[in-house]
Amino acid sequence: MITKIHQVVNLKTQLVKALIVLAFITGFLLSPQLWINGRFFPVIKPIESLPILSAPFDLILLLLFIGLSVVWIFYEHRGIGIAAIVSLLLILAQDQMRWQPWVYLYLLMLVPYLTQSGSGDNKTLVLICLQLIVAGVYIWSGIQKLNSNFLDGTFALIFKASGGGLKFESWRMAGYGIPLLEFSTGLALLIPKLRKIGIFTALIIHTVILFYLSPIVLNHNSIVYPWNVAMLCFVFLLFWGVKDNLYASILDIRSNVLILLPVILVWIFPVLNLFGYWDHYLSFSLYSNKPSRFYVAIEESEIHKIDERFTNYFANLPGLQGGQIIEIETWAYSELNVPFYPEMRAFKKLSVNFCDLNIDADKLVFLELFYIDRKRHFNSFTCSDLK
Repeated sequence: MITKIHQVVNLKTQLVKALIVLAFITGFLLSPQLWINGRFFPVIKPIESLPILSAPFDLILLLLFIGLSVVWIFYEHRGIGIAAIVSLLLILAQDQMRWQPWVYLYLLMLVPYLTQSGSGDNKTLVLICLQLIVAGVYIWSGIQKLNSNFLDGTFALIFKASGGGLKFESWRMAGYGIPLLEFSTGLALLIPKLRKIGIFTALIIHTVILFYLSPIVLNHNSIVYPWNVAMLCFVFLLFWGVKDNLYASILDIRSNVLILLPVILVWIFPVLNLFGYWDHYLSFSLYSNKPSRFYVAIEESEIHKIDERFTNYFANLPGLQGGQIIEIETWAYSELNVPFYPEMRAFKKLSVNFCDLNIDADKLVFLELFYIDRKRHFNSFTCSDLK
């Protein structure tokens, strides 16, 4: 009986690892420009002192990670796993834009596999770690959406897409049902008696998301299509048929740092985001409308100094006129097929590239847009503020 249980655990962990690698490769293929350094959208260095790899070394490093990861699926050797994760960390250290939520999640899910040494007990700990990570993502994704910006942003778009735009105010508060459903799904996955309900609600959540983002409705953010499919598969592989109480399992993982660290990063560190001390994307603030949006405003007389490709990313902001406004989010989606990494430090590093264009100092302004209590607010800075 014990041998059979170990076989099931081994199969589950192997399938999940294979799915992580497959999802990674699919994500790379859907965002090729994100993973090369010679492109129009600037590389935003997370670590200033780290040199940027030029072609073809950036591609070689990416192919090295993919190759090592594929081998790691079939050959459980800790050295291969360490080499794969180190190569991935080097890739991510090249550009802050690569720290997308799906990339971060897959990275965290690969870390516990470094403990595998062939024993069934160890693989049981890996399985528990993966279960806690996935459940934690649902819980924090729900918590992050419990704000009024989500109601007036994402939920308003969903409501409009459903054909009920004129009655939005009457239904506005119903939008809180979405984050509560996500939060409840995560909790249900942790509780044996509610686990099947959690699996079913996860199926509903990801089916609706895929439909909503598909070409049928919004035709938007295709990079998260494979992520939603992968999450649904993770839920079935990790939780279907599992009768253990995962709350009690937390005690079993505390002695292994490679098992405990990803759990802490998923469950504890997002608390810091609530106080502004941890990044939104590393806290699974997904479609929460909490992060700011960023723009570059240039007076009309200086427009000739910028690349003509920026004309594709001009936006209109009510109340602002006398020039052109570049929307950074649109630029990132258009070229990289991912959203802009929504942190001010990333925006400031990107802004330096505009300061090198010899635009008059008083005719170039960088804008952060955010909402408080349904009211629009701006923060602004100039090139002199970056010195």
